[in-house]
Amino acid sequence: MTSEERRTARRIRREEKRRKKKEAVNEKYGKLENVFDYGNLLEAFDKSKKGVRWKCSVQRYEASLLRKTYDTHMKLLKGEDIRRGFHRFTLMERGKLREISSVHISERVVQRSLCDNALVPVLTRTCISDNMACIKGKGTHAAIKRVAYFLREYYRKTGSNEGYVVLVDFSNFFGNMKHWHIRKILEDHFTDKDMIEFIMLFVDAFGEVGRGLGSQVSQIIGTVYASKADHYAKEVLRIHEYIKYMDDTWLLFKTKEDAHRAIKALFEIYERMGITVNKKKTRIVALRRGFTFLKTKFTLSDTGKVIMRPCRKSITLERRKLKKLKKKLDEGTITFEEVRQQYQSWKGYMKHKQSWRTVQNMNQLFNELFIDSWKGKEEKKHEDQIQGQQQRIRRIRQENRTEYVACADRNKSKRSEHGRN
Repeated sequence: MTSEERRTARRIRREEKRRKKKEAVNEKYGKLENVFDYGNLLEAFDKSKKGVRWKCSVQRYEASLLRKTYDTHMKLLKGEDIRRGFHRFTLMERGKLREISSVHISERVVQRSLCDNALVPVLTRTCISDNMACIKGKGTHAAIKRVAYFLREYYRKTGSNEGYVVLVDFSNFFGNMKHWHIRKILEDHFTDKDMIEFIMLFVDAFGEVGRGLGSQVSQIIGTVYASKADHYAKEVLRIHEYIKYMDDTWLLFKTKEDAHRAIKALFEIYERMGITVNKKKTRIVALRRGFTFLKTKFTLSDTGKVIMRPCRKSITLERRKLKKLKKKLDEGTITFEEVRQQYQSWKGYMKHKQSWRTVQNMNQLFNELFIDSWKGKEEKKHEDQIQGQQQRIRRIRQENRTEYVACADRNKSKRSEHGRN
């Protein structure tokens, strides 16, 4: 047997092994019965209501939970359309205006059951290990730690901080998703055609092109949408220092020529998948100068120390937010407890970075806005109360002294009269 025949035989064995594994996963998770199950729908509501239980729609749904869950269960079994449209609104997030398409709680429950019992276990199993978004056990902090690990590893290998970082960003990632590519991803992972058509109902609800924010199905699909490019970078281009977080990609190279070659190859893959790259935000940065990724400023020093600081923009936004909260607090539209919770949340996020001085400066601003003014008013009020109390004490003492003197004069006069008698 020649070497080419041996490679062909190994490829056939690998493909057969993958096929059997795919069939086993679809046998367990790729059936609509798991999504339509009554118990799974109840469990999906318990997860969906977290953080939004104060809403009237959620409270009404929970008031008759068993009946509404049964109605949803029967509609799904009959093949009826359970979609109820979107509640669209805009949200300003970190200075960027985002269009949100929120779904009704009854549809959110079905999407939750679909994601937990089908999409997540089937789709995310093929993601690379450095895909950090919308997967249990990963997230922003895990991605930041992974970047720091790659930087330390790079310094151990090269002994210097000379290198180049590539930051890739997609333009309107969710809005430019192609539905034909989403269908192809589903066909590659699912064997049940009914399951594929059921998932495409939630995909096609946003129109012919694009996906909207506010849908859990959109988040899971966005995680695996560029998975082929991730595998191409890891397995074909052999890029070890590669991290993907939704539409943000981070790569590390030793020379600028390697960075340009990788960008050119990845851009071709992105073009085939219909992904538009934001060329203004996609750039090559010298490692020694530092770079910003996921709102964190990374710096690799000459001694190999990795410094992680918050980016300047996030600090500026927090200062502005505190000043706006001060105005709302003075107007009476919010309470001090809400302000305190927001600020404690921000401080908790800063603890994951080297931000001691930043937190101290922000504490000073917080005290000036909320503590010192309140403390000054209380001290003035307290001083007025003390002065009033002291005046009352002096008046009572004077009255007691006057009464004592009058009583002493009466007793003296009585004694003098008694002596004469």
